[in-house]
Amino acid sequence: MIKAIIISCLMMFSHYHNTVFHGGHVATFSYQIESEHILLEFQIESDVLNHFDLTDACPNYKSARAYCISQYINAHQKFTLDQENIEFELVSSKSNRNTFIVKMIAHVEVLEDQNMLIQNDCFISFDRRFENRIIIRRKNAVRSYLLDHQHQTIHF
Repeated sequence: MIKAIIISCLMMFSHYHNTVFHGGHVATFSYQIESEHILLEFQIESDVLNHFDLTDACPNYKSARAYCISQYINAHQKFTLDQENIEFELVSSKSNRNTFIVKMIAHVEVLEDQNMLIQNDCFISFDRRFENRIIIRRKNAVRSYLLDHQHQTIHF
């Protein structure tokens, strides 16, 4: 009986420690660049997302979580094509096990030789140890970048 209580307490402490004190959490922003639009799929662990208080940024966060996350992403990431800011709109959201996923789209014509810039400080203002994985898919090429509080910009 005592052994079960000790194991239970250790598991609760481990879960609390990992969600509150663990640094190095990562959110993934996956961009699929097509000629007529850019798809964005955002993924984050639900436990990590629950660690952040977004009610100041969006008062109805509990009832409109996906909408609020999409607004937060648009406010804290900047995607530009030849210095023109691109806005993404919410398409859908879902939760799989412990992952929260938001899909967004920007209806924009993308040319081969355009300069692209991504700036992203999502969640870094809450936790300086937080990192954002940026994945760019365009034609047959896939590129991956890791942004943090010191490096928040990609230019390509």
